[in-house]
Amino acid sequence: MKTKNKSKKKTIKENHTKKQWQLLATRMYRRNLKNDLVIRQLAEDITQKNFTIKRLEKNYEELFNEFTKKLDEYTFANKELAKKNNEVVRAYNGLAELGKFAEEQGIDIKKHSRELPENWKDYKFSQKHTLLESGKVRHEWSLTPPKFVKKKPRTKTKKGEMFYGKPREDDPKDDK
Repeated sequence: MKTKNKSKKKTIKENHTKKQWQLLATRMYRRNLKNDLVIRQLAEDITQKNFTIKRLEKNYEELFNEFTKKLDEYTFANKELAKKNNEVVRAYNGLAELGKFAEEQGIDIKKHSRELPENWKDYKFSQKHTLLESGKVRHEWSLTPPKFVKKKPRTKTKKGEMFYGKPREDDPKDDK
């Protein structure tokens, strides 16, 4: 069987006076005002921080885009420099092989280096080294002679002779 607790619970009103209730109410009201002020300050702080976050995100995106552009440019430039470096190494290897072969044949390379096409004033010298699928390198050298200035067109003299430019004065030998 269940026994019921017959003791009476005291109500809040029985233990507190009206003055105490008013004091409690004013203190709670003041506390609520302070809490409201704190909540407003925190809300304003959150708003400012959100604004700062958005501004920093925008700056981050701009810097990230600029960084990726520069990275792409530098990557491309690095690839081009690597290609040029490989071309120079291939050219050097080709010339070194030719130099070894020439020395084996008894040719003095230093003596003939002054006569190289790149040292010629009027001629245009170029070289090209191509990597073949087989892994070998094909070396091509070309030498272009200078273009000569056109001479003035030929004209006939009184006696039917051809000459360039100014007509000659009559030669006394022609009268005979």
